[in-house]
Amino acid sequence: MQSEFLKFRYLTEQEFIMKKEIIQFVSQTCSSCVAQKKVLENIKNEFTDIEIQNVDIFSNYDLALKYNVKGAPTIVFLEDNRALKTHYGFQNENQVKEWITIFEW
Repeated sequence: MQSEFLKFRYLTEQEFIMKKEIIQFVSQTCSSCVAQKKVLENIKNEFTDIEIQNVDIFSNYDLALKYNVKGAPTIVFLEDNRALKTHYGFQNENQVKEWITIFEW
């Protein structure tokens, strides 16, 4: 049986240019990343104008370094490919929505 985690679509650096997005940096061995994915899926249904993506920190090590990722999960809020805020560790739905509201997305 395929793991729920393995159903993520991983980005490459070339695909990493968007306007407003939330990027979750993940690891395939990270159980918190799977929980965070569910939170972000709920948010994606509510905020359809924000792109929410996943980046594997080991497959895209240079990109993780660029955004100062220290572990998984890490959520980076980007606007015009510029990091506005970075959160390390699991964030619940209310915490993520609070930052979306602060950025007036």
